[in-house]
Amino acid sequence: MDIAGRVALVTGASVGSGRAIAQRLLDEGADVISADVGADPGVGRYLKLDVTDDAALIVALDELRPAILVNNAGGGGHVPPHFPEATIAEWSGMLALNLRAPMLATQHMRAGVVINVASSAGVGDEPHASPEYSAAKAGLIRFSTAVRLPGVRVNCVVPDWLLTDRARDELAAMTPAERETAPDPIPLGDLSDAVVRLIVDDAASGRVITLPAD
Repeated sequence: MDIAGRVALVTGASVGSGRAIAQRLLDEGADVISADVGADPGVGRYLKLDVTDDAALIVALDELRPAILVNNAGGGGHVPPHFPEATIAEWSGMLALNLRAPMLATQHMRAGVVINVASSAGVGDEPHASPEYSAAKAGLIRFSTAVRLPGVRVNCVVPDWLLTDRARDELAAMTPAERETAPDPIPLGDLSDAVVRLIVDDAASGRVITLPAD
């Protein structure tokens, strides 16, 4: 798919990884809509959107009819409380944001390509601080490889620790000993490169690109 001139909807696009992806697609010539619940308009056209609001999400997809959808909105795995201390509403909200919303958005794509942004938290068998977040991201990866929709290619990028502003703050707060053993965060440009690679490759469907730290 040629990116130039295509309508591209990027969720969670006001900051961090979403903003980097939106900027890259804008640089590639796409008509970018940056969707987010935050007040920062990001890049391109801004759409205030809570992806966990089913009705609003469906209206956005049906009206905009993007050729490119990047399901980047998500996160929260670092915010307590976590399962099992979290209430049903709290851990259900984590599943809704990180798995249900991307599934619903994908369901309402009529044609084009979907890129789901998962996380390395969804891979492996080691304990994780937020089991609900890990489960949601694992589900998103498997959903991306399992689903087949007429006229729609669905792929997934699975990054480890990304070099966002939050990561920079975490690095700054580390002791020298902690920094010595910590992995180097992944440049946001690597994530954007992977997203573009899956968009432009018309043979890419059900594929997963992992971006390990270091």
